[in-house]
Amino acid sequence: MKKNLLILFFLFSIFQQARAQFPYCFETLVPNTAFRGQTLTTSITNNQLYMGMGSAPCSPTDVSITRGATTIYASTLSVVGDSIYCSWNIPANAPNGVYTMNIDKYNYDPVNGNCFIGPNSCFYQQAFSIGLSKVSGIVYYDANQDATYNTGDVLLNNIKLLMMPDSIFTFTNYLGQYSFLTDSGNHSVILMNDTSFLSNTTPDTLNVNVGQVNINNQDFGTYQPATAQYQASVILNGRQRCNTNQAYTLTYSTTSFIPVDLLIKVFHSPNAPFTGSNLTPDSIAGDTIYYSVQNLVYSQGSITMNFNIPALGDTVHFNCVINSYDQA
Repeated sequence: MKKNLLILFFLFSIFQQARAQFPYCFETLVPNTAFRGQTLTTSITNNQLYMGMGSAPCSPTDVSITRGATTIYASTLSVVGDSIYCSWNIPANAPNGVYTMNIDKYNYDPVNGNCFIGPNSCFYQQAFSIGLSKVSGIVYYDANQDATYNTGDVLLNNIKLLMMPDSIFTFTNYLGQYSFLTDSGNHSVILMNDTSFLSNTTPDTLNVNVGQVNINNQDFGTYQPATAQYQASVILNGRQRCNTNQAYTLTYSTTSFIPVDLLIKVFHSPNAPFTGSNLTPDSIAGDTIYYSVQNLVYSQGSITMNFNIPALGDTVHFNCVINSYDQA
């Protein structure tokens, strides 16, 4: 009898697991922002198997968003293939801010005859926001200094920006894009300019009055005289797995604002022979591979190279050298 009681307790413990943050909870949530008093429909996408989890006679799925003591449930939902379509009626007094998205799968407890949130339920923090608008723009090198982004202007990566009074930092991506999520009111976006730029062709600070709409095109232009900066870098990354042919990624970049040419030299161990790359080398001399990349302006690129890695116990080495030349 004692053994049976232990088994029942173990089953009950399993049935009472709460939701957990699983990486496969969902892949996309569109849209993921709303305003007070708004009615909208969101689409949550994940794999079809997970969407079907749950056990009768309980409702298979419940979707809600929470912030502190506030919980808002989807008014209706339907599961179609690998997606859940949820309708929401956002209350007019819902707190502004970032919300956690909950996907609850209910299971049936045959011992107690009730439904409970099963172990395959999950949540994602900071997945949804109410009352927060997006302020976004780009940062670009303004070649003709007309304070307007034109074809031929270079979009700048990894440029730091600050939003006040929020005191939030962000950086541009490889497309020169940045964005902030913020509450309504007056805010300032400040370009934290790199010292390599001598001046901006647009104001250093853009003031925005945020309401219940997203604010786009808050762009910054920056400039320096068109002189070559002979700053270039190269990195070679890859795995060294014995007795295999391994792909290595060579990443190169330059910060010059006039066209420059790069000469890249890759040295490798004789016991790790080069077997090819997605860019044809200009030449190969012994264990040295030469690439030339031409006409680059504040940009980066990559080359995939393949090498045969030797057996266990051997030592291999790689080395890269990059030279930058202007086209004068």
